[in-house]
Amino acid sequence: MNSTFFTENEDLNEIIFSSINNCNKDIKKISSGWTNIVFDIISNNEHYIVKFPRDQFWSNCIEKDALISNFVNSSIGINSAKINIHYNNNRPFLLYKKIDGDVLTEKIKILDKDEIKNIAQDLAKIFYKFHSFDVKKLPDIAQNKFYDFITNIPKLNEDSYDYSLFNQMKNDEKDEKKVFIHGDLNIGNVLLDKNKRVLAIIDYAFAGIGDIYTDLSRMSCRTNDYFFELLLEEYEKISNIKLNREKIENRKI
Repeated sequence: MNSTFFTENEDLNEIIFSSINNCNKDIKKISSGWTNIVFDIISNNEHYIVKFPRDQFWSNCIEKDALISNFVNSSIGINSAKINIHYNNNRPFLLYKKIDGDVLTEKIKILDKDEIKNIAQDLAKIFYKFHSFDVKKLPDIAQNKFYDFITNIPKLNEDSYDYSLFNQMKNDEKDEKKVFIHGDLNIGNVLLDKNKRVLAIIDYAFAGIGDIYTDLSRMSCRTNDYFFELLLEEYEKISNIKLNREKIENRKI
């Protein structure tokens, strides 16, 4: 087999059975996007996630997602999935125990103002940990510029990309300090614990080096103005940085 990615036409269940000891039949395919084919599995009272990359580009990102997720856990002190890389005919895929938390996307509309403020404070601290980490200490695989990465992502169609946003990123990179960024830190990648505090940050395939506005503006996606403004205010308090609101507005996705 020459390809390094997977398709939905092959027997992915069989690959899962061979990767998890004594795996039972409780396998559920998660409705997922264009990056990976994702399965949710319960076996022997353990909960697993398996991700199979859909094409060559995302196959190349699998290693980065795993290594940076594990690095963030051990070296930056931010809770994230502890991921193992597995191979099938030299094709990489990810297998890890699911973190028992609620996705912020599913909860944000029913949170009260105090809960939203607590989450904004938690996220501001996490952003600041990312952005204040010495980029020279990052693994080599994280030393890519975010602008270069995102402009090489396979395009679904030309209409789905706003090239003016890319140009804005490139122009901003000349002026702003370079920091470690998650790259895709929207509320879908934030997990909450039972007390509605931030439990973990997941999915590091987009991680790399950029400026603070890349992460902060991305958090505007699928949220509301009240939450987003609280987050920016908390970040300013913690970082002692006066944010350029015009840059944030121009970079919203």
